Amino acid sequence: AWAMLAVVGVGSALFHATLLHIFQAADELPMLYCNLVFAYLMLEERAETRSRRFAEVFAKRPEHAAAASTLRASRRAWLVPSLFFVGASQTYLYFAFPSVYEVFMGSYVTVILWLVARSVRLAWFAKDATKTQRRFVRAALACYGGGSAVWIFENVVCGVKGEEGGGWPMQWAHLHAVWHAGACLGTYHFIQFCSARRQGALGFKVRAKGGAKWRSPLPYVARVENADNRDKRE
Repeated sequence: AWAMLAVVGVGSALFHATLLHIFQAADELPMLYCNLVFAYLMLEERAETRSRRFAEVFAKRPEHAAAASTLRASRRAWLVPSLFFVGASQTYLYFAFPSVYEVFMGSYVTVILWLVARSVRLAWFAKDATKTQRRFVRAALACYGGGSAVWIFENVVCGVKGEEGGGWPMQWAHLHAVWHAGACLGTYHFIQFCSARRQGALGFKVRAKGGAKWRSPLPYVARVENADNRDKRE
């Protein structure tokens, strides 16, 4: 997930620096692939682990052994090929209809809406939902939702071809850059949420660290070792 976010960033930088169509594809297609990676993370969060190190941990600590009993067989046998098929189909449609922007947006927004719905359900209504998970989902929705609102406003004001004929009055605001910042921060917090969910499924207690009270400027998931019962729902 982190690698795909970096790929999106590189592609976006190349596209905005050159405005070439090939780099537009390098910006937009990785966004579709990134969503598929997120879908994989959310569908496989309770998958059995094949790691010997975790197997040893499960055997030594009761809380991990209990978590191990709730894991289920991995869906990799059909899930990965299915996601590859979806990605290949999206790629074909993207190049088959290069002038139809709605093809890309439809593919992108459909998965985004599913990810939002599932993350909200897991963070608030799942039995193993925690305050830490809700914190990251709130931040992700605020950042991504705020950036999307700015993007929509920008398109309404100037349109896709708004800079033709002398520009537009709010050019100095750089609203498109605000959208990218919001999307990046929203994706960052969403990946942290996925990490919290997966570690919780493996029996680890986690908390959100960083932010205003810590040295790190952004919150991140950190394991809590030797925590007492009060930490269980944190």
